[in-house]
Amino acid sequence: MFVCTPASVNPELLAACARRGIAAAFVTSAGYGEAGEEGRRAERELIELADELGVLVAGPNGQGVISTPSKLCAQIVAPAPPPGRIGVASQSGNFVSSFQNYAVQTGIGISRG
Repeated sequence: MFVCTPASVNPELLAACARRGIAAAFVTSAGYGEAGEEGRRAERELIELADELGVLVAGPNGQGVISTPSKLCAQIVAPAPPPGRIGVASQSGNFVSSFQNYAVQTGIGISRG
């Protein structure tokens, strides 16, 4: 499940996903740790809820994921890069986005990011 909703609705959405047997979620929403003490509290609560529900959560405030072998491009900024053997992982979404744009321009292949 890819969650692209306001932070305020994510706890309810995560619970609904768990009820339907969804075991993992990628949360792109901002408004968590980067948003001061209230955001850090919301992030802790989201993590605690995910633990209680048994749902693996990546994020929040993530840019997305790609897997060219699976033909998956679920991200919010950069275009889908051509397939290849280079995996890209970074704390910085801006770096990954820039690298993927460069990959598209040059034809450098990416496996996952």
